[in-house]
Amino acid sequence: MESAPESFPNSLKFEHLNKNIKPIMACIGNRSDFGDSIKGKFEEQHQKIHNVNYESELDILKRKKFLNGGRQTYVMSTIDDLDKFSEGFYDCTGLVVVGVDKNTGKNISFLTHQDPKQFLNQKKDVFISHLQQQLIEIKKRCKLGTIDAVIVGGKYTADKYKKNYIDTVKLISSKIQKNLGFEPVVINGPKLTYDSDSVFYENKTKRIYFLRPKVNSNLETFSHSNLKEVKKKLDNEPIY
Repeated sequence: MESAPESFPNSLKFEHLNKNIKPIMACIGNRSDFGDSIKGKFEEQHQKIHNVNYESELDILKRKKFLNGGRQTYVMSTIDDLDKFSEGFYDCTGLVVVGVDKNTGKNISFLTHQDPKQFLNQKKDVFISHLQQQLIEIKKRCKLGTIDAVIVGGKYTADKYKKNYIDTVKLISSKIQKNLGFEPVVINGPKLTYDSDSVFYENKTKRIYFLRPKVNSNLETFSHSNLKEVKKKLDNEPIY
């Protein structure tokens, strides 16, 4: 069994944040650690939470005003102060971006869930357009020096998944760097298994509950700048 879930401050520096602004924090563990309690906590909130389900039918996504490229491609929640969650991250990755609203002083955020088989290929142009739309909007609405972003999920097993993961981190990081002026942090890297991740984001506390089949105990948080070193480490890790 994995060790108990632990809340930890990110190990990277945060020059892009004001001194009084805390970065996104993460609690990482497997489902037996705290999965049922977290799922129950989020489900009880009903209308005060977004289920960012990339398998949703198009009429549901349209009603929620979630940007997407079609069912089972990618989905991006609206930017607001609600909590958010998404499940079923196999080779998919997720992105959380949060900042402090200029008018309300509250945290506002959006969560994405994207399938690399789709958004790196035939849906790439529309994905980039939608992502930039979200980044421009949150930058416009938030106070300077309050925006933070993290990447979660992904899989690093067969060669095709390895390439997709590296390409994903490069693409998303480049768009955030271009639009927001900093590199996002990658939390705990990709999975080395074929099971799925789940992400539950508590907006007020800026806390991510990241449920994995197995936590990467030998892999710290990193950014795109450290990708070459991380890739070498991942290539030497056993697949389970």
